[in-house]
Amino acid sequence: MEETIAEIWQRVLGIGNIGINDDFLELGGDSLAALQLMSRLRETFDVEPPLARFFESPTIASVALLVVQQLAESTDSSALSEILREVERSSSQPLA
Repeated sequence: MEETIAEIWQRVLGIGNIGINDDFLELGGDSLAALQLMSRLRETFDVEPPLARFFESPTIASVALLVVQQLAESTDSSALSEILREVERSSSQPLA
């Protein structure tokens, strides 16, 4: 999930090699780019993370947590377990 979110950030910001703890604003992101990011998250994961929460901690790691929380609210427990396993697997591997 974090890798997918990183790819979205790279496309929105037009830069590569973004780490999961890099700050969106420090990378040159602004409110318009944040709206584009939220739109792509909605398309990719079928969630609607609150924009205000994004700006509280604008990192890939934090956005992944927001997405998981949103999915948890709308997903049955067996599907949620699979999503969490995927997040754990991806967080143990460094981003390329």
